[in-house]
Amino acid sequence: MIENNNLVERQYEAKNNDLAEEQHEIKKNNFVVDTEERENAIEPILGSELEGLDPSNYPLITPSIELTIKNRFSSWKIAKYYLKEYGRQKGFATKRYRVEFHRNRTVKKRTLTCEKAGKYKPNKTKPIGQQRNKGSKRTDCKCHVNLSSSEHTHYVHITFIYPEHNHTINADNKRFTTAFKHFDKSIMAEIEHAVVYGYCDIHMIRNLLQLKFSDQLFLMQDLSNAIQKIKCDKKVNRSDASHLLKFLLNQQKKEPTIFVQPLINVDSNRLCSIFWMTANQILLWSHYFDVVLHDNISRTNKYNFPLSLFILVDSEGKSRLGAQAFLNNETQESYKWVLQQTLDATSSEPNVFITDMDPAMNAACKNIYENTYYLYCIWHLLQNLPKRLKSKLALIEKYPNTYEYLHNTLYPTQQSWACVFVNRIFTVGMQSTQCIESINALIYKEVSSSLSMINVVEAIDSRMQKEALKCKFYNMEI
Repeated sequence: MIENNNLVERQYEAKNNDLAEEQHEIKKNNFVVDTEERENAIEPILGSELEGLDPSNYPLITPSIELTIKNRFSSWKIAKYYLKEYGRQKGFATKRYRVEFHRNRTVKKRTLTCEKAGKYKPNKTKPIGQQRNKGSKRTDCKCHVNLSSSEHTHYVHITFIYPEHNHTINADNKRFTTAFKHFDKSIMAEIEHAVVYGYCDIHMIRNLLQLKFSDQLFLMQDLSNAIQKIKCDKKVNRSDASHLLKFLLNQQKKEPTIFVQPLINVDSNRLCSIFWMTANQILLWSHYFDVVLHDNISRTNKYNFPLSLFILVDSEGKSRLGAQAFLNNETQESYKWVLQQTLDATSSEPNVFITDMDPAMNAACKNIYENTYYLYCIWHLLQNLPKRLKSKLALIEKYPNTYEYLHNTLYPTQQSWACVFVNRIFTVGMQSTQCIESINALIYKEVSSSLSMINVVEAIDSRMQKEALKCKFYNMEI
């Protein structure tokens, strides 16, 4: 009997414990619900208009954004995008700095900072004399925002804001910051339609996009990259010569001062060479034609047409692309033709013309640039000497061959390379074509031997757009 009573008491006690736990759980859930309801009543949810949208298609936020500690968001993706737009409106870019996770691996805390936060810590293994210390944009800026989300709610709260920067905030920073130059899917779809079906050039595409997406900034370099990506993905392939001519002639219609001159074989109706100068290049030539450098670069297109470049040096000492041409070959006749085009386009021949000792170019210069002083690139000259004069012993043993090079090739052109003659003329301190190599390197980054000529022209056009943008940026900084 006693055992039965004890059993009943234990069952009654267990039932009471289960009831107490159930009531505690109900109170806990009610507390969470009540907390959410109070929060909903206290502060609206920022970015609620973005809910249900694809994160890659989030629109620009035009109303002015002001953040407070009470602000909250419905998800981490919306919170990060909203803070990115906040930075865009204020003139700075944000970056992720620190993150903490709950035990279930959901995000617990995250800190977003200004892109200039932190200190630059060089990690260089080269000797000091070989290092290129270009500096860093980091200024140890302390501006940051702390975000937090609990396990019981899906809302993301702002827990701390430090809005002060230790550097100048410029509204034009969004024009040069990579974070704000991304094209969403709708823009990429419009570009793809224009490239694949519309046969539009880059300028026409930009004009069409600017009308439809007035809030988006379209830089020529970014647009060119998007076009090239679509062409590679969709394998767009057209008659390259006709496309190239159409592109340049359409530019000429829009800007009549652009000079375009093709050389077409009348028998085969094939494009042999083409020369062009933009309006800005003609203006640069009229200002800085005192010293002009020339070089050919190869492996820029799938037809193996050499790309002939004319380089100017402006008043800031910077190399500027003055004119360009695709040549069928590197013969004297081709060089005579391209030099004549520079005269037809500008009516000005250079005072000093620096080349790489190409005999065909030297002969062409004497026929076309009659009043120009010719200089040979001292770097190419020094590269040739070790090949001819490998050692003193070789000089003695092979004196006849060496004598022929020194006496018949090098000595007659002494006025084009010897310092005693070169120092008498104005050369902007240059005696080599080395400054062309920097432009060559930039072009090689954009093109390859598998590309068409129109791809190369678009890359050059993008390069000139970048030059103009840099000049504007430097003027803004000053």
